[in-house]
Amino acid sequence: MRVSCLRKRSAYLLRRCIPIVTTVSFCVVSVSKAETIQRCTDANIQAVSMDDGWGLMDADGRILTGQRYCGGGEYSDGLVPFERCSGNSKKQFVYLDGIGDERLTVDALHVGSFSEGLAPVQAESGKWGYIDRSAHFRIPAMFETAEPFSEGSAAVKIDDEWQYIDGRGNVLFKLRFDNWKVMAAYGFEQGAALVILFDEKKNTYLKGVLDKSYHWLFDPTPNLAGGFRERLAPMWEASSGKLGFVDQSGHFAIPPQFSYFSEYPFQEGLAAVYKGLAAEQKAGFVDEVGQWALSPRFEEALHFCGGLAAVKESGKWGFVDAHGQFVILPQYDEADSFSGGIATVLKKDKAGALERMLINKNGKVLYRSSNPASIIRVN
Repeated sequence: MRVSCLRKRSAYLLRRCIPIVTTVSFCVVSVSKAETIQRCTDANIQAVSMDDGWGLMDADGRILTGQRYCGGGEYSDGLVPFERCSGNSKKQFVYLDGIGDERLTVDALHVGSFSEGLAPVQAESGKWGYIDRSAHFRIPAMFETAEPFSEGSAAVKIDDEWQYIDGRGNVLFKLRFDNWKVMAAYGFEQGAALVILFDEKKNTYLKGVLDKSYHWLFDPTPNLAGGFRERLAPMWEASSGKLGFVDQSGHFAIPPQFSYFSEYPFQEGLAAVYKGLAAEQKAGFVDEVGQWALSPRFEEALHFCGGLAAVKESGKWGFVDAHGQFVILPQYDEADSFSGGIATVLKKDKAGALERMLINKNGKVLYRSSNPASIIRVN
């Protein structure tokens, strides 16, 4: 997910690139680099889309903002960005704190969430830079792309070259490789950073992982399926076509045995994975040593967040705890993972029309849209 873009109001994206098209503007998540990732936060607040605009909601359903906005971002570093609604061509964004008070205002084309005291902002020139919490550019707007800061550095693209910079804008490392074109780079997480490459000689895409010294943890490969999460990364085994999880040495810590994995694998010590052929494929959860914590008995499954995971059983979605017990019974036609104590779900009403609702971890409906929704699956 491109964190440096607000969620906009034209559609709502659920897992696996499923936009929910409605008669009113919902959230669209800007997806790039073939990665679909929804962040999990335990802050118990979330920027939410309502029929009359965006606001900040807590997990009890209280709206903390006195006005509505035209887009919302992720709560991070104590602040959440919103886009002001304006009939002017010039855009303006505000950052709110956890109780809904506006803390700073920025004139820009786009903004991202704060991390490590800095936020990526696209200036009116079209270039990206980083502002501090006083809304001043700490790092000038000169990048084509700017990722959020993580573990003391950020990946940026300038003059068609990817680099890692520090919080003062100093270049730490330039991504230059013979025969490989860098397509995208991610920030560090637990000392590892994912880089997507294109091998111009072999005409194929590769994924590699850098350590904090900017050396490859193991050779880039087309079989790597994603970055490291909780020190494990999904990897396909070429010979068997099965998926397992490798450690930072590139060795399989969990042997290849799975047919698929959720787009945000390890979270809270568990990963949602699938076993079996397509017609009989079932989803379950494994721990970090590959033992089944929840046996593969679900039709679909998403990652854990706040102790609950969305799973599909008998054609309906509900939410289970880490013991496999349903805390919220299967009843929804679509569901997204919890984040900030709030999840988006879709459910048919008595007339058969899909309703979009926001619920908390007790299953309480916090908000119900009055506009019908329809699902379009994009393969």
